[in-house]
Parts: sequence; structure tokens; C-alpha cells
Amino acid sequence: MAHCGPAEPSAKAQAPRPDSNKPVQGSVDQGMKPVLFEIFGELWTVQSRLGQGVSASVYQVSSGRASTTAAVKEFQADTQGGDYGYHKERSVLEDIQGHKNIVTLYGVFTNHSCMGVATRCLLLELLDVSVSDLLTSGTQGGRPQQGHSMWLVQHCARDIMEALAFLHKEGYVHADLKPRNILWSADDECFKLIDFGLSFKEGNQ
Repeated sequence: MAHCGPAEPSAKAQAPRPDSNKPVQGSVDQGMKPVLFEIFGELWTVQSRLGQGVSASVYQVSSGRASTTAAVKEFQADTQGGDYGYHKERSVLEDIQGHKNIVTLYGVFTNHSCMGVATRCLLLELLDVSVSDLLTSGTQGGRPQQGHSMWLVQHCARDIMEALAFLHKEGYVHADLKPRNILWSADDECFKLIDFGLSFKEGNQ
């Protein structure tokens, strides 16, 4: 069981919304003890691991109250660059909150494992399918069976152009734009940018 210190809510974010219909991409082994985060004084259960990188892992989590779901990005303290990546991504996200095509940061917290290892975490809006998944779904032999609708292509292009224009207005370059970092929000009916770990202020690369 994992415990953590008090979370720091983002000043520009709202609390996670109830949502029991989000897809679970990889369920946690039910034979194991539940993996927990204590966030904002509540225990949240890890439902699945959504992704894993060199210095961080992303989990789908839920609270017992109102079936609220969110995403936790946990940076590994024992991985080279983990702590730096946390501070960098947190700083960028806090600067660019408020745009409909940017993932929402709800808050940050430090998680303490049963082994006494502290890890930095971001509490984020839980989104749905990525453009990467949309491109590879319904494929046969690596090729799409049917072309994607013009509406979908135009909608995605428009949303990402608006997100990039906003970033550049704020002086930032995303620096890691790819289909896996563009996710669909069923709640807001739009595409959103995620993963700002490589982002930088223009002129500071």
C-alpha cells in the first residue's frame, strides 16, 4: 500500500469530475492487494497503468466517492532525470492551464511507498483514446481497413493548431508532438495535448 503527503491543488484547475465510463486499458491483477495513492486526504485506487516511460509512469486512478476518475503521472525518484522532469513538466503545465485543448492539471503531491521511497506525482485530467490508437484501430496487416472520416481529421487538426497557437503565444514549444500525445476528451468533445516533459520556453532550448 502506498501513502503520500498532502497534495497541492493547482490554482487554475477544478476538482476531477465523476466519471464511471472511462475505459480501463489494462486492469490491475485482482489477486494482488490494491495499490493506493492518498490524494487530497482521500485514498484513490490504481485501476490500470496507462503508460510507462524512462522516468515516469501514468496510472488511471479512482476514488470511492462518486466514482471519480483521474490520471496520476508518477516520476521515479531513482531514475536519472526523474526529479528534473517532474519540476519541468509541472512548471510548464501550471503556466499554460485554462485552454480547452491542453490537459488539465488538478494538483501535485508526493507519494511515499511502503519501502520509504518518495516519488513526485502530477494529478491530471483522465482522457480517452489517443490519435495513435485511432490510427491503429481496425487495422489488418498494419493497414487501416477504412479511412478516417474527414470530420475527425479536420477536428483533430483544428484542435491541435489551436493548442499550438496558444503555446506559442505563451512562449512555449511542445517539442514532442506525435499521435500518442494527442488524446480525445469525450467529456469536452475535443482533442487535447499531453506530455510536456520536453517542452521549453522559446530561446531556452
